[in-house]
Amino acid sequence: MSQQEESQEWESCALPSANSDAPATPDFTKPYKMLTGVDDSEFCSKVSLHLNNGYSLYGSPTMTFNGVNVIVGQAVILG
Repeated sequence: MSQQEESQEWESCALPSANSDAPATPDFTKPYKMLTGVDDSEFCSKVSLHLNNGYSLYGSPTMTFNGVNVIVGQAVILG
């Protein structure tokens, strides 16, 4: 796999909004989820939406830099 292909694969995994196949409404039935995205208000809204639908924060948040954006993650559990 070339470096460009690896970069594109990373971006499609790290940026959910880049995935046009992603469902518009989250699935609130999974017992555990790892929420990821660019560190912006959209990510904060995603976490808040899950908290408002029965999920609790699990563990510490994580953060990395992909060369363009800060990418954050937060695990949540249902119940």
